[in-house]
Amino acid sequence: MKHAVVLVLCGVLSSAVGLSAASSDPQEEKQVMAALERMAQGIVKKDIPSLSKALHEDLTYGHATGHSQTKDELLKDVSNPKRVWEIFKLSKPTVHFYGSTAVVRCEADIRNGAPGNLHDGHFTYLFVLVKGPQGWQVMGGQRAFLKVNES
Repeated sequence: MKHAVVLVLCGVLSSAVGLSAASSDPQEEKQVMAALERMAQGIVKKDIPSLSKALHEDLTYGHATGHSQTKDELLKDVSNPKRVWEIFKLSKPTVHFYGSTAVVRCEADIRNGAPGNLHDGHFTYLFVLVKGPQGWQVMGGQRAFLKVNES
């Protein structure tokens, strides 16, 4: 009985503040995943203009180490010639919409590090994207290690 009351209260509260998930729109899901793919490819290709467009001005990007970066800090990190990303491949996404906000849980295989000293990692991610005049943009990202292999 307690659990039923808690579930009902959560539903009422989330509806009251407009946080109930909208029905999934396959076209919107494709657009959200395309935005995440632009971000991933912008990182791998060090395409700073494209990456900048994929990221929201208020970005907070959290690493598995606990370190977090703003948009400017992430762009500076990606453009650093002492940093390399060979692979940033997203998989197993689940997308939930809350108005003009999308929450994406997914996994990613990443190969990155210093030139000649790259590491492979398998991560789980939580991304928050918002839809505005520039389309879907990544506003937040947090990753956690699933598996890291030293190369």
